[in-house]
Amino acid sequence: MRGKIDERELIDYTCMLMQMTSRKENPMNAAPPHCCAASARWHALLIWLRPFRLSRDQRLFFLISSLVQWLGISLSGFDVHWLLYLPPAFFLGAALNGYCSMMIVTRLLLGRDRG
Repeated sequence: MRGKIDERELIDYTCMLMQMTSRKENPMNAAPPHCCAASARWHALLIWLRPFRLSRDQRLFFLISSLVQWLGISLSGFDVHWLLYLPPAFFLGAALNGYCSMMIVTRLLLGRDRG
């Protein structure tokens, strides 16, 4: 997906796919009840985030890095500046959900191609 895709076009395409998959169980060929703009936008977001998905080894790296940093913070008695809590929190979030939020923000700010 190197070219820019219009949001309306992506929503229409997602709804069309949902209708095609529901024809087997829906003899009236009507749109399924979950085919609405909100679910189409959610699908569009997931399609947009696909290039930012982390692999298993990257997720394990973020998890181990986060745990080592949390261990260091706990050994210091949790008496550290609040700024030191941000990297392990973001690393743990990336390990749990599979998307590195800071990588997405950095690429958006720099305007680099995701492909």
